[in-house]
Amino acid sequence: MSQPQLVELKSLVQENSHRISVNHDMIGRIYEEHGGRLAGLEGGLRRVEVGQEQLSHDLRAVAEGVTGNAERIGRLEGRFDGLEAKIDHLSAVVMAGFTAHEQRIRALED
Repeated sequence: MSQPQLVELKSLVQENSHRISVNHDMIGRIYEEHGGRLAGLEGGLRRVEVGQEQLSHDLRAVAEGVTGNAERIGRLEGRFDGLEAKIDHLSAVVMAGFTAHEQRIRALED
C-alpha cells in the first residue's frame, strides 16, 4: 500500500471510530432516558400491585364480615322465633285469666 492510501485508510478508520463514539454516546443517553422511564414505570407498577393486594385484603375482610353478620342474624332470628312463641303463650295465659276475671265480675254485677 502506498503512503497516500495508508493516510486515507487511517483517516477513514478515525472517522469511523469517531462515528462509533458518537453513536455510543447517543445510545447511552437514550438508554439513560428510557431506563429512567422504565424505573418510573416499575415503581408505578409496584404501587399498583401494593394497592391491589390491599384492596384484595380489604375485600376479603368485608366478605368475612358479611358472612359473620349473616350467621349472627340467623342466630338472632332463632331467638326471636323462640321469644315470639313465649310471648304468644304468655298472651294466651293472660287473656285466659282476664276472661275468667271478667266473667266473675259480670256475675257479681248481675
